[in-house]
Amino acid sequence: MKDSLMIYLKGLLMGAADVVPGVSGGTIAFITGIYKRLLSAIAAFDLGLIATLKAEGVVGVWRKVDGNFLAALLAGIVTSMALLARVLHFALEHHSLWVWSFFFGLVVASVAHIWRQISSPGVSSWLLLLTGTFIAYSISVATPVDAPTANWFIFVAASIAICATILPGISGSFILLLLGVYPVVIEAIGYGDFVVIGHFVGGAILGLLTFVKGVSYIFNRFESQTLAVLTGFLIGSLNSLWPWKVTVESMMNRKGEWVPIIQNRVMPATYESQTGMGADSMICVGMMILGVTLVLFLEFSTTKETSK
Repeated sequence: MKDSLMIYLKGLLMGAADVVPGVSGGTIAFITGIYKRLLSAIAAFDLGLIATLKAEGVVGVWRKVDGNFLAALLAGIVTSMALLARVLHFALEHHSLWVWSFFFGLVVASVAHIWRQISSPGVSSWLLLLTGTFIAYSISVATPVDAPTANWFIFVAASIAICATILPGISGSFILLLLGVYPVVIEAIGYGDFVVIGHFVGGAILGLLTFVKGVSYIFNRFESQTLAVLTGFLIGSLNSLWPWKVTVESMMNRKGEWVPIIQNRVMPATYESQTGMGADSMICVGMMILGVTLVLFLEFSTTKETSK
């Protein structure tokens, strides 16, 4: 019971992270110590389950896919998304600097956490780190498109975004933003549009079942190299999380709303002079420290659990 409660709480954190563009639920899974277990559980969904069902019944299938773990984690993710979608949407509209600062601090601390998992980083690790950084940075500066919002496209976008979500450092929400469907999905989750949600979930399931096996295979056989790339992903994603951004170019989406497509990252003083708005520097630094503290707390809690 206690184990399920802890998994549920970690699911809450993953769900909260997945709602925000630029933050990956995979990052939370990693720093809370459940990443490898999550990969293994999802990868267990294959054609072999049919044979397991015939030989051992539903109980055998449930055991093979680590059903208790997945059920508790999924419950936490769904709860978090349902409760926090509107809250985070409001926070990003009215206190965006605070939100981005918190997640910036969280990811900075996560970089150090994941890199420490590599026992003896060599030249190859540093090269892979640079490669991961370049890939994530390139994604972060990509220009969002005003894509169709038909249900079939929601399905396709979900299958792509879920692949990013499972990787620490690459945000599935940010991929949805690039594909132009993030506002539609957030609105559907916040207000219970089950048609859109159904298509999104279907696409996400397809993406998971086809992508996670490859990630799990690579992670189990090349753990240090994979960790180096994932650390690079996190470093590259910091560009999209920098709080103080000045919009250079905007575009009108299909709803007639102006959305930024090119933004410059600037220092707080420049932000104030160019936008005429307060930079909230002290509050933002405090939020960054809070993000770092949360990672350190999760790392300490996970280490304590493992040592028992």
